[in-house]
Amino acid sequence: MNTSKRVFIGHGCSALWRDIKDFLVERLHLDYEEFNREPAAGKSTKERLEEMLVASGFALIVMTGEDETPDGRLRATFARFGSKHEFAMRIQKYCDERAGYDDVVALCAAVERPYPLPSDDCDANIEQEENWGFVYLMKSGRCYKLGRTTHVGGRERDLAIQLPEKIITVHSIRTDDPTGIEAYWHNRFDAKRKHGEWFDLSSVEVMAFKRRIAERQFARFLMDAQETRADLVITPEYSMPWEILIAAIKEGTTPAQGKLWVLGCESIKFRKLEALKQELAPFATVLYEPLQPDATRFTDPLAYVFFAPRLDDNTGARLVVLVRGEHR
Repeated sequence: MNTSKRVFIGHGCSALWRDIKDFLVERLHLDYEEFNREPAAGKSTKERLEEMLVASGFALIVMTGEDETPDGRLRATFARFGSKHEFAMRIQKYCDERAGYDDVVALCAAVERPYPLPSDDCDANIEQEENWGFVYLMKSGRCYKLGRTTHVGGRERDLAIQLPEKIITVHSIRTDDPTGIEAYWHNRFDAKRKHGEWFDLSSVEVMAFKRRIAERQFARFLMDAQETRADLVITPEYSMPWEILIAAIKEGTTPAQGKLWVLGCESIKFRKLEALKQELAPFATVLYEPLQPDATRFTDPLAYVFFAPRLDDNTGARLVVLVRGEHR
């Protein structure tokens, strides 16, 4: 039996495990093992967990309200273990096969099976929720860490413990394909990789990450606005990429008749506004006040997107993009 005084701490998304860690260290003068306490670069999750188990003589699993669903199942980090009863039975089986864990076996046997049993729909919802996560870009010193997690704030706090320099979150996005999005950016920045998930990125590359992520968010935002038939949709000034708005209009992602989108778009030059008008001509009428054809001047536009009745016939409505803004 392992007689180590080090305590293995497993936890979910909540940061409350830190309170337990502080109690163990400051009040009981015990050391602890936590997955992210030491860099795990080059190690599989299984290898890191086995390393922690070998070094520990006792284990605590911290499960808070956000880790458990109303039916007794464990979401997110612990969902793969099944219900609380199933989780306890797995531990009991492990301990039954090894000497010295009679007290743990007794605790596990006392865990009652939840009633009613979770339905198939519940399982599907848990599986669907597990697929969601975040892809983040964090900076410490001169390097950037690009990874995925289920809790950005918790991940930043965990890394802050390990790193000598301050770490900050530059940007993150919630997605239903964190593995695929992370792999895309790892491949794109592979030439700048220092080690593991750490990259030596330029300001241009950081902006490319933020812009590409923002484009995905805006595209999803417009799709949601159309699906929910929102009466009024507004975005901050200078925020909406023209490429996203153009692509949305071409694909038919537009407000319903009687609805209005007021989109603060990126600054645009007069000649590009003329080109945009021609590009969208088959799909929408683009209107804007007369401008001097000065290639050096920008306009900071609001784009009003709506349907208006046709004046030439009664065949229906025509999509209109009315661009108004200040010139500089």
